[in-house]
Amino acid sequence: MKDKILQYVMERKLIVTIGIGIFVYASLLHFDYSSGWMAIIMLSCFVYGVYALIRGIFGSQKPLYFKRVGVACVLFFIAFLMGTFSDGGRREAEQRAWEASIRKSMKEAHDKEQKEKQKRQEKQEIYDKQAQYEEWIAWKEQQEKQELYDKQAQYEEWIAWQRAQAEEAARAEAEEKSQYQSVSAVGMIRDYDTNAMTAKQRYLNKKIKVLRAQIVEIDVNGDLLIASPNDDDISFIQCTPSNNLKGKSVANIEKGDVVTLYGEVTSVGDVVGRRSDIGAVTGYRMKVTRIE
Repeated sequence: MKDKILQYVMERKLIVTIGIGIFVYASLLHFDYSSGWMAIIMLSCFVYGVYALIRGIFGSQKPLYFKRVGVACVLFFIAFLMGTFSDGGRREAEQRAWEASIRKSMKEAHDKEQKEKQKRQEKQEIYDKQAQYEEWIAWKEQQEKQELYDKQAQYEEWIAWQRAQAEEAARAEAEEKSQYQSVSAVGMIRDYDTNAMTAKQRYLNKKIKVLRAQIVEIDVNGDLLIASPNDDDISFIQCTPSNNLKGKSVANIEKGDVVTLYGEVTSVGDVVGRRSDIGAVTGYRMKVTRIE
């Protein structure tokens, strides 16, 4: 019985082999195989197939090794199918697909975040430029205001300086005027007519302020003559303007004007070279420094 079964199997070994292979393949599909194990099995089948092929070509037992090459190819194909269609293969493929989906989602989220970040940066740059422009405008306005304030301050300083100069000049003028002895023109001439010696002692080389002096003559040299008739003689005050004359100029004075004279009496008595139709010209010679 045993021999008959063995003979039956040997006569139909191709069908039996295929059936066994299908059974084994169907059984192995229910196991979980990782891609690492499948790679090891397929690599082993490939290496052994190459080895058997070389032995079949160059060895003495060619039919045997060619069969082994076929077996290695079948095993390689079976391992490939098991890795592809087994539960483990499907799960691994699903895992890879899920991971790829996750990576794609993460990449899309990352790209979206980068775009939003770029938009925020562009907006921020616009805001910064606007803020810088507004700061520049404010600085410009402040500079213009500051320039106006500076000009106003400079003007006020100049006005204050002008006032100070005027006050200083007024003080200097008042101090200068305070040094002069005041006397009216009529009184000064009367003193001379009364006592020429006493008048000389009183006025010679003195700074005199002559009040209410009426101009009776202006000669070609610009000298002013202040006089009053006294019998045959004329007592007078002959005034020669100095080079740095202050106040009114001689060109703005006319005969008959009444002025105030500031100056120093340089001589008292007869004046050589000046005569009058009325008589001899006597009196004072005065160097005038100011006319008012």
